[in-house]
Amino acid sequence: MADSRSGPSRCDLSERLPGPRTVLASHSKIAARVAAHENAVREEEGVVEGYYLFLKTLHIIAAILFVGNIFVTALWKLLADRTRNPLIVAFAQRLVLVTDLVFTLPGALLLLLSGLMAGMTIGPEFLSLPWIHIPLSLFVVGAILWAAVLVPIQLKQSRLARDFASGGAIPERYFKLGRTWLLVGGVVNLLTIAAAVVMVLKPA
Repeated sequence: MADSRSGPSRCDLSERLPGPRTVLASHSKIAARVAAHENAVREEEGVVEGYYLFLKTLHIIAAILFVGNIFVTALWKLLADRTRNPLIVAFAQRLVLVTDLVFTLPGALLLLLSGLMAGMTIGPEFLSLPWIHIPLSLFVVGAILWAAVLVPIQLKQSRLARDFASGGAIPERYFKLGRTWLLVGGVVNLLTIAAAVVMVLKPA
């Protein structure tokens, strides 16, 4: 007579253990879940990459608007002032304010916002990267010089230009302000070039 304390028989164990079909079905379900998770991760990464490329495109467009305008404006204002023709000088001075409102200011804001938003796709730690915080610091210094020095000079020159726009004599004060504007503007341009170089080279 079999001892009931001797444990389960082989027949009992075979009934309890899952069969090959059950094991294969279980493995298939696990594999399907893993594949679905990997697909979801790839889709999420694709969305993030597309978002980053969109912001990068905006950043490049903003850089073209901003950098192109500050360099070209300085050149044609210098050439206009050298003519000492009141009509040409007054017209050029008026366009300095117009192009700042249409290109420089929107370009600078779009450059800053698109850059920060693109950086956030990396994570909050992106601000600690040298190739990010160095150009950003140079950009802030340039913006301060533009707002605190260049814009007030432009407004003063515009008021003076209204008086000689009809053909009157250009006061020497106008050219003195212009020399200061070119000097400080040159510093801002150099800061912009330095920021662009650092961002391209990405130093460690």
